[in-house]
Amino acid sequence: MDTLQVRIPLDKESSKREVQGAQDEIQIFTDRSVADGKVGAAAILTRPGRDHRTLRLYLGKASKYTIYNAELAGLSMGMHLIKTKKVAQCSTMLGADNQAAINAIQNELSTPNHYIAKNILQTVQQISKTRGNKNYLLTIH
Repeated sequence: MDTLQVRIPLDKESSKREVQGAQDEIQIFTDRSVADGKVGAAAILTRPGRDHRTLRLYLGKASKYTIYNAELAGLSMGMHLIKTKKVAQCSTMLGADNQAAINAIQNELSTPNHYIAKNILQTVQQISKTRGNKNYLLTIH
């Protein structure tokens, strides 16, 4: 897939430097939370000079959902934010802080959550097809 690049820096400091130096016009950051036995995820889209767009999702109790589930849900919501941006014909960065979730997208692992990773990849293909722009590139950090 020419429009998707996955970058997993070697350590936390390298990751911070990469994200701080990112020149992508559209930047989406995802995260998960576990508090009071509840699991949730969020994604925020930022663009210079524009209001941020945020999505939040409550998955359920921590006894049923894992951090990994929430990380994949956050990445999926990030893809939704990208998909809904009509002008997203530029380089876009999607940042997450969980290597396992990023690797799942890269490798489509055969885990109970593989359908989420597969859905994310299908969304990347959909975006690429509808944008019709050879300059479009999504980098997942």
